[in-house]
Amino acid sequence: MNRPTTTKDCTSSPEDGNPLDTRFLNVALKIISTQRAAVTHLESYYQTNDLARAALSASIDIIHLTFQNPDSQGKLIISGIGKSGKLGEKLAATFTSLGLQSCFLHPTDALHGDLGIIQPKDAVLMLTSSGRTPELINLLPHIPRQIPIIVLASCAKSSDCKISRLRPNSILLPAPVHESEEVSIGIPVPTTTTVNAHAVGNSLAVAVSARLYAERGKCVVGVFRSNHPGGAIGERLRSGLMAGSVRSRL
Repeated sequence: MNRPTTTKDCTSSPEDGNPLDTRFLNVALKIISTQRAAVTHLESYYQTNDLARAALSASIDIIHLTFQNPDSQGKLIISGIGKSGKLGEKLAATFTSLGLQSCFLHPTDALHGDLGIIQPKDAVLMLTSSGRTPELINLLPHIPRQIPIIVLASCAKSSDCKISRLRPNSILLPAPVHESEEVSIGIPVPTTTTVNAHAVGNSLAVAVSARLYAERGKCVVGVFRSNHPGGAIGERLRSGLMAGSVRSRL
């Protein structure tokens, strides 16, 4: 079947002798620019806000303590729903690849039997953009009080985060954006909020692993290499090892 003709083929390129249709290319570039602005704002926020820095430091301490004892260590349980849940799955994989045992707990499944995964030495990291995700709020009463909870949210203050208000001994780890997604792109599709939450979550994983292995006289690269032998990353790590070019900067 012949492809129907149109007045403008948006897949055309200069190589075809036709100019690119830049209308939607510009939309894509605007989203990239907006996400860059969000991370730049986040970096400045953590460089200048003492409360945010204290929350980040306390979060590193809590997760580090969870893994500090190699003989009786706990694990990090990450929970969220929707886009935050998908991000939680990725962060759990990142922590695990760095040798920090982590798992994702769906908040609804938790109420249907998966609560058994939470053990006394564990810590919980909740991901929520709004700070008032109903499924996480429903989960809160079933997490023992002695289990430390970190709430990674777009909220800048605990008073704006319902989960933090309901669990006063939790830590609010803020990941605010410079402007709402409704303002940035016209629809509340998770973009800048998930980018910033991802950035803060990655910072936790790398910072905790760097601290833990420095105390044990190990190298983060060596641990990661042993856990990631496959794919292009594994190949680069093996090549770097043989060439003596892999050096940890942490």
